[in-house]
Amino acid sequence: MAITATTRPLLSSVLGVDDENNWYIESYAKVNVRTTSGSLVKSPFGIPVIWDNALTAFRPLANADTIPTTTSTLPNGAPVAVVVGDATGVGNDRGDITLTTTSQPLTVVFRDHSVFKEGVTYETAVLTATRDLFQLQLEKQDVVVRSKSPVITQSFTA
Repeated sequence: MAITATTRPLLSSVLGVDDENNWYIESYAKVNVRTTSGSLVKSPFGIPVIWDNALTAFRPLANADTIPTTTSTLPNGAPVAVVVGDATGVGNDRGDITLTTTSQPLTVVFRDHSVFKEGVTYETAVLTATRDLFQLQLEKQDVVVRSKSPVITQSFTA
């Protein structure tokens, strides 16, 4: 019998922590997320979401999206966020979630934190210009967007 290794994404692949005091509870919130049509199945870690006033919910970022001028349901009215957990809280990823046109609660980071560019899981159709606009808005919300450090290979000299 073949054994297939499967792993779930880790929160540390999305969120960066500068020090042990950087886990501010005020940086996270539960918000309703849904699609505009169809469904999307993926890990809840790293989904970029944008406020959609017509839906009165957040939805996954789509190509050519512009940053809304209306305020969202987040405490600071932020129009974008990154999903960092399922409905039970930050860091919880018990399995893939299925986003549909019915809203469901997910946990997002929306201010005073840092995220890794590589951990934000954009859909393939989302082009660089839209990604840049999203990242710029995150920076305006005090969410630092940075690249992961290069992997350090250990070597030992006898």
